[in-house]
Amino acid sequence: MQICLETIRRLITGEQGSRVIDEMIQHDLMKVLVNALKINDQAILFKAATSCVTIAAGNHAQTKALVDAGAAEALVRLINIPDHDVAKQALWAVSNIVADAQEFRDAVIECHGIDAMVELSRHINNISTPFARTLSWAYSNMCFFNNHPFIPQEELRKLIKGIHLLVDYDDIEVEGDALKAIVWATEHSDDVRELVVQSELLEITHNKLSGQESSNLKWTINILVNIAKGNHHFRQVIIDSGFLREISTLVGKDDVDESVIKESIWLISKISYGSDDQIQAIFNAGLIPFVRKALDNTTRAVRYCKKFTETE
Repeated sequence: MQICLETIRRLITGEQGSRVIDEMIQHDLMKVLVNALKINDQAILFKAATSCVTIAAGNHAQTKALVDAGAAEALVRLINIPDHDVAKQALWAVSNIVADAQEFRDAVIECHGIDAMVELSRHINNISTPFARTLSWAYSNMCFFNNHPFIPQEELRKLIKGIHLLVDYDDIEVEGDALKAIVWATEHSDDVRELVVQSELLEITHNKLSGQESSNLKWTINILVNIAKGNHHFRQVIIDSGFLREISTLVGKDDVDESVIKESIWLISKISYGSDDQIQAIFNAGLIPFVRKALDNTTRAVRYCKKFTETE
């Protein structure tokens, strides 16, 4: 079995890999691969899971064949096994499956994939940084399709709980993907925004507005933009939490990144769509000089935000 799996792994990662995968589908070999994921042998499990990573990174039909053969459930069961090398490959494959389409995301959820991810998150300090990065990336992929349709409310609660365990991890990539997951999750639904507000994630976000790399600052402010997209209640939460004054301090720095300026303009625009008192809060935070300066900027990104702000 090991020789067979090693041959498969070598062939599907070669120049003709996609053709080989298609031939595997034609000869019903996906089931053989999935059955290998159930064998209690670490070497076999590793080779089988690694092959699933490659296949799930292929085209939609190839990923579908893997899912139809039962790979989602078999891989989810491996995410929390003691052998972290196998578990990491299994999670990587699951993340690739989730990233392909909403229907595959739902298949993973039905196999208790979110439960497995949250359980792993509880032990985040006991796994390697590369494994933690794969986990955070999986959360980001899981949340990406949240409007096609929404993830069930109870599953979203679990997701938010798991992300909460990652956003303070001491690695910029883990932190970045955890923040992206919140961005994707909060983009379309007031229900999800309320879950984030109740989860204390905003408090953590508040603490992150200083000292971050600019790429993660962008995602941090993007979360606030999405929260402020909601009704007056959510805009008031942003104001009452002191975010506008934090933004005012941040954008007053000389070396502020353009992506941070862009997201800050978006946020101010969303707040300005609120009540008179909420608009006044923008003035009270001292943000008007920043807005005037930013809207004089000729870069494409800020010009786009300027156009949006003027039409709000």
